[in-house]
Amino acid sequence: LASLMPIARYQDTKGILEVVKSKDPEAARKYIQQFWIQTSGMKAYDAWIDYKKNVMIAEQLYHTNFQDGFETDRGRVFLQYGRPNQITTRESNPSEYPYEIWQYDAITKYHNKRFIFYNTDLVANNYRLLHSDMIGELQNRNWQHELVKRNTPNGTIDDPNANSMNGYGSNSNTYFRQF
Repeated sequence: LASLMPIARYQDTKGILEVVKSKDPEAARKYIQQFWIQTSGMKAYDAWIDYKKNVMIAEQLYHTNFQDGFETDRGRVFLQYGRPNQITTRESNPSEYPYEIWQYDAITKYHNKRFIFYNTDLVANNYRLLHSDMIGELQNRNWQHELVKRNTPNGTIDDPNANSMNGYGSNSNTYFRQF
């Protein structure tokens, strides 16, 4: 039931959380049925099966030791917007945290939308959303500074003596702007 959160309307999230908290399997089953009937009508079962397949993919690709795949930022974006058209991955870069840039040719009426995720702990598979140019998503004007924060003294990106965001191997802006 909680895996519906990425695609649920804002007003539905409270109901989902209440049913999850109740730990009542019958209430969860009824809520799932009602959700899919409301969102997909006569094709409710097929829509649920297709979504469940995507939840399983998100679990396999994006789960961490602490979160299910659908709870992670990459899992949420995958479930909400679908598979990206292109993914640029940089896991080892001397100047930047590991990151991924997801590019979508089209999301509903919007075109050429990008999401950048980064992994600050360098151990877990927990890539968090750093910036996106999609309306309604996190927009961080200082995303490039945050990405190179691992090379700044004391992690202070406001320090005028800190390393430049154009340090050795820093190509994130190039990759982000290429689409």
